[in-house]
Formats: sequence, structure tokens, C-alpha cells
Amino acid sequence: MIAFYSIFFLSLGQIVGIGSYIIFSSPIFLYIPAVCLLLFSVKHSRYYLLFLLGIIIGLTSITIKIYIKNKSQLESNFISGVVTQVSHKANNRIRALIKLNNNKQYVKTTMMNVVCDGDMIIGRVEVHNIPKPCLPEAKDLRYKEFFDNVVAYVNFTEYRIISSNEQMKIDQYINHHFDITNQQLLQALLFGKSHTIFPTTRNAFSKSGISHLLAISGLHIGIITTFFFFLFRIILSVFLFTYLNKVNINLISKMCALIMLTFYLTQINISISSIRAAIMLIIPYLSLLKYKTANKQILWLTMFIMLLIWPESILYPSFQFSFITVFSLLYLPNLNIKSGILKTIYSTFTACIAVFPLIMYWFNEISIQPFLANIICIPITVCLIPLVILWFFFLKIGVHLLFITKTINYILTILINCSVICSTFLNYSFKIHQLHYLSIVFWLCGVFLILHKNKKGYLACIPLLLNLFYFKPQNCFLISNNGETAIFQDGILYTHKDSFNTQCWATTLGAHRVISPEINKYISTKFSKNNKIKSVTIMNKTYCKPFFKQCPCKINIKHKCIL
Repeated sequence: MIAFYSIFFLSLGQIVGIGSYIIFSSPIFLYIPAVCLLLFSVKHSRYYLLFLLGIIIGLTSITIKIYIKNKSQLESNFISGVVTQVSHKANNRIRALIKLNNNKQYVKTTMMNVVCDGDMIIGRVEVHNIPKPCLPEAKDLRYKEFFDNVVAYVNFTEYRIISSNEQMKIDQYINHHFDITNQQLLQALLFGKSHTIFPTTRNAFSKSGISHLLAISGLHIGIITTFFFFLFRIILSVFLFTYLNKVNINLISKMCALIMLTFYLTQINISISSIRAAIMLIIPYLSLLKYKTANKQILWLTMFIMLLIWPESILYPSFQFSFITVFSLLYLPNLNIKSGILKTIYSTFTACIAVFPLIMYWFNEISIQPFLANIICIPITVCLIPLVILWFFFLKIGVHLLFITKTINYILTILINCSVICSTFLNYSFKIHQLHYLSIVFWLCGVFLILHKNKKGYLACIPLLLNLFYFKPQNCFLISNNGETAIFQDGILYTHKDSFNTQCWATTLGAHRVISPEINKYISTKFSKNNKIKSVTIMNKTYCKPFFKQCPCKINIKHKCIL
């Protein structure tokens, strides 16, 4: 038997070890004190020993992961590769992830032409480095690109697309029998291809607080496994009716459900939430753990396994949202609520409170009511997914059930309409400036203490509230590496054009963006002969090189520049 607290301290140490590598510039020196303390604690507390062992495991796994990554730059401006992921952006633009031929490297590009997964693209490109943070306090997304083997962002100057002839029959059937919006939602629910959804639909789900339904998560895995378990249980009970006393129907049904789940996972885009859910199902199904704290123990054991294999996943929002939501639900205080509706409202409210700071950190906004859409749309999804899975497996064997197809199409339309209504009804989003990650860490520690009935956990709200209301961005002037400028004043970002930089600035500062060419009346920039910024004049006040040695940067201004 593996003790619960043994897994807990081992996983906690692993998280600290991986986080230390990311935060500190020279984390390798942490090995020496960690190993010394490990040897010292051999005869002391077992939990202390496991915590230090977890730190060493975490440091080792992330170090090896970084070491084996090949980050060589593109050697040529002529590339050929296969499109592996396509997502829709605003203004009819397409963002594509391209896997280069003969290696495991990827590049990202944005184009106007329509491409599909599996298409071959060949052409000449302009190579750009992966964007750095737009401001010192902004999120650094280069970690994710690094671990995903994305080596560059490119713009095609000339290219040729060779369409894939291996499109699945199921894609053709979906395109023929479903509306275009329903097609994209069905692809997301069935295959996890949420990147194909139009921005308008994605924003409706996001503002409603139900964007988790677009990913293959624990809800989907649980519904699918339960569906197959009862399906095989009914079938086996009918065909093996005379042998019910001799055959363990439940065990066989569980194994068949796991086999079908494994087959399904090979057909979809695997996500962190789906891996987490699959592991948490497989462990109890194999009867490895059989005691009261099994669910909590499985959660920590699953986290340990995932971080051991993919230590970088701790940086991804999907990992954080997935585990913290399940964590809050497992440690949910029991209020002896008998009503199913009240239980749903209570669990939804608790999960939303637990991930509330993460929503602010990753999306830079607060929604007034994220509960209504979950109460309405989750039951719809629970009814929809078994139908979709049944329809999918019949389609794989060449059986076309038109009645189920029309039913799915109708339910998808209802789900989309509900998301649109909930995104506008009694819902308003407040923009939030970029929070510091330490305030999020304190909050999560506080949530853990509160769920363990420790009142000191409420003190963790103090750093978050200070970061949210006291350390707010001041009025400032912003400038990028290429000389692009903007003025932030009283929660509004004034800029003369729509660009990637100004969009990132507005998101980081939690500002509404106002685009006006008149901003050039207030700002003038002088460049040196080597195209470096020499000086900037704002409302007749000139700022020279010492104010912006390293760009991008911001200069605080006390007087109002724009009325």
C-alpha cells in the first residue's frame, strides 16, 4: 500500500523542483544542497525525505527535457512541411502549425489562404524569431514554443499547397451533413480540434465560462468510459445470461470500456486534461488502490506520473486548470446537500472560485457570472457526447444513422445558442492587468489550506488583492523594439494602428484599446543611423536613451497627454 502523504510530499517536491528550474537562472546549484539535505534526512522524517527526493526528481526531469531539445535555427529560407494544426483568426486569417520534413521541428505562420490538416506546403519564407514578452511583466510564452519544438515564426513570400488526398471519410460526412459552425464544434467535441472553431464561437464559449467543454477533458473521458461500461454490461448480460454466476460481468465490462477508450484516444488530439483523466480512470480500474483516500491519492499519483514524463506541462494553463479543478472538487467540504441541482451549483461555484485567479492570470479578465452557462450546458453535453461516440463508431464501420446525425445537429445548435445567450445575458467582463505569478502561488496555497479547514489560508488573499488593486499600472508611454509607440492613460491604450504589439500591450495592462492616427500629434520618435531609437518626445518633453536602454519598455508619465 502506498501511503497518501508519501505521494503528496513526493509530488509537492517535484513541483518545487520543476518550478525552481524555471524561476532561477542557475538552478543546477540547487542539486548540492538538495542532495546534502537528502542524505542528512535519511534517519529523520520520511515525509521530509520524500519531499527532497521529489525536488531532485523534478530538477532532473526538467533538466533532461531541456537538454534533449534541439533548438537549432532554420538553415534556409526555403521550407517544406506538413500542416498539422489550423486555427481561424480574425479578419479571415488562418494560423497554421507546420511540421518540417526530415526533422521534428515546427514553424508557425499566418496566411489568408485556406489550408487543411495534412496538406503539404512548399515555399520561401521570411524568418522571424519567436516574440519576446511585450513588456517586462507580461507572460513569456516562449517556454511553450520551446518545448513544442517551434523554432521560428515565418511569413511566406511565395508558396505552393499540395492538398492531402488522405482526408478521412468521416470528415467528408461531417462537412456534408452539418452546418459549418456545428462542424467545428463537433470536431472539437469528437477529436479535440478546438483550434478550428471560429473566433466568434470561441469567444462566446469563453465569455460564458464553458470553454472547457471544447477540450477533451475529464468530463468527456468519464462520460465515454461510463457509456461503454454500461453498453458492454448490457450486451454481456444478454449473451451470457446463463453464466452470470460464473463470470464477473463488471470486470469484463471495465476492461472492454478501457479498450474502447484506448482506441478512441488514438483517434483524437491528445491533451493534458485527457491524459490526466485517462490515468485517473485506468489506475482504479486496474484495482491498484482500494481504500478511502483512493481518489485523492490517484490525483497526486497522476500528477507525479505526468510531471515525470512531461515536466514542462506545469507551465501550461490546461494542466493548471485541469488539476486544480479536480483538486477542489475532491477536497470539497461535504454540506449534505440532497438536491442534485444544488449539488451541481455548489460544485460549480467551488471550482470557479478555485480557478478564479488563474482565469485572471491567463485571460486578463473577470466575468461576473461564470455559473449559469455551466448549469445549462453541462447536462446538454452529457447527453450529446454518448450520441456522438455512438455515431462515430457506427460511421467507422460504414453504418450511416441519419436519425442520430440529425439529432446531434439539433443538439449542437442548441449548445451554441445557449453559449451565445449566456455570453450576453447578465454577463460583463472586466479587463485585468497582468498579475504576478507569486500572487497566484500564494492563492493556490491558501485554497489548499482552506479546503483542509485551516483558517490561515484566507491570508493568501492579501497578496492577490494587493496585486489586483494596489499595484495597478500607472499612466505610461510604451515603446517597442521597432519604434512602435503608444500611450496608456486612465485604463485606455491610445495607439495609431492595430498590431500584435499594441494588442499585447492592451492585454497586459488590462486596457481598452483606442486606435487613432491623431496619436502621432503627441509623440515623435528620432532614430540613429543604425535604425536604433535615439530620443522620444511626448507633449514637448523629450526622453533620451537612458530612459529606454532595453526595449520593449515603458516610461511612467505623471501629466496627462491626451484629454
